[in-house]
Amino acid sequence: MGELTDVERILTELVARCGGPTLELLCEASTRALDIDGMSLAVISGPSLRETMCAHGTDALKIDQLQFVLGEGPCLQACFEGRPVLVSDVGEKRAGRWPVFANAVAQTAPHLRAIFGFPLLIGAHGIGAMNLYRDHIGELSPDQVREAQRACELAVPLMLAQLPVETDTHFQHTVVDRTVVYQATGLIMVGHELSAQDAFARLRAYAFTHERTLEDVATDISGHRLLLPRDPGPPQAE
Repeated sequence: MGELTDVERILTELVARCGGPTLELLCEASTRALDIDGMSLAVISGPSLRETMCAHGTDALKIDQLQFVLGEGPCLQACFEGRPVLVSDVGEKRAGRWPVFANAVAQTAPHLRAIFGFPLLIGAHGIGAMNLYRDHIGELSPDQVREAQRACELAVPLMLAQLPVETDTHFQHTVVDRTVVYQATGLIMVGHELSAQDAFARLRAYAFTHERTLEDVATDISGHRLLLPRDPGPPQAE
């Protein structure tokens, strides 16, 4: 097993003291490891689902909301393009990619000078973004970029586990047939040699990335009409 990254080391220390791991502890560990002033973890799916699940530091939640309302900014672009969007000087964007967002930041949080968006991915599918906020101009170092990418890997299963079971992929309330969900989870456990928790996470991840309800996917799996691939990627229908 390789040496722990700074994010993993600090998270391990926090979990030992506080229990977990949780998104809140991951945000705290990442903020300390990356030497930033604020961060957030947001779930994003099309125009209808844009929600911050965890925020740490000054104005992180407020800046997320600006991006969601205005429909532009590094957070959304990172998720939709599946790549990091690193803005070392927000002021330069007032006449560039996101003029409305950059001007809104200048009015709402003038102390904020740099924003770094990283996609949260399941395979090639973006489910959200990790957003790092800093009060001074400057690039992230290569080591900080690697630390941030590791934090993203840690965040995805924690976010999936925290999504409510009783809602579909767009948080529209629906009645979930728990029996069929349990049955599908059992089939995934056996077919993929996974624990119950990992099997359920795989089921939920598929439903989320394909914008389907949990119950619909579980019904197709239980009826042997859908076989999830072992590795993230395009599904195989039977």
